[in-house]
Amino acid sequence: MSEIEAGSFKLARHDVRLDVLLEQLKAGYEPQAKEKQIALEFNLPPKFPVLQADRDKISLALHNLLGNGLKYTPQNGEVTVSATVEEGQISIEFTDTGIGISPDDRERIFDRFYRAKDKRVADSTGSGLGLAIARDVIRLHGGDIFVESELDKGSTFTLTLPITEEAILSGHPDTTTRSGDGR
Repeated sequence: MSEIEAGSFKLARHDVRLDVLLEQLKAGYEPQAKEKQIALEFNLPPKFPVLQADRDKISLALHNLLGNGLKYTPQNGEVTVSATVEEGQISIEFTDTGIGISPDDRERIFDRFYRAKDKRVADSTGSGLGLAIARDVIRLHGGDIFVESELDKGSTFTLTLPITEEAILSGHPDTTTRSGDGR
């Protein structure tokens, strides 16, 4: 966080395959969801463009959003990750049937060190930095993170990332397919 504020934070841009990152995210969180008896669903498009981005930092933001969804969703709830590729951007929605966020807290959840005042989260661990870092990382990539929430109904965090012309072409089904570990 201090590197971001000082302007010394650097992105190591490489080819990033979001489909690979999201599959790894799914595999990593399925055991936690199963243990908590939460239905974890991924609705992903068949093709994703390859982005020029910092894989580790994008991964950090994705982990934070899915981890929070599972953390604040009670047993027998649902968490859904949906992605769409639209003109000029990729949108990834993390929707849960969790405890929701009050309007007052919604205004501040992206502030550093802020922890919601809801008594139901008083015992949960966290520094109050995860969402602040995730949003800053995504904004450094030219995107953003937004939240919609209703108390006792759940929340939807939407992460958007811009697609460059180069990314659109490299992700097009008629071009050469890239393989690898998502880099």
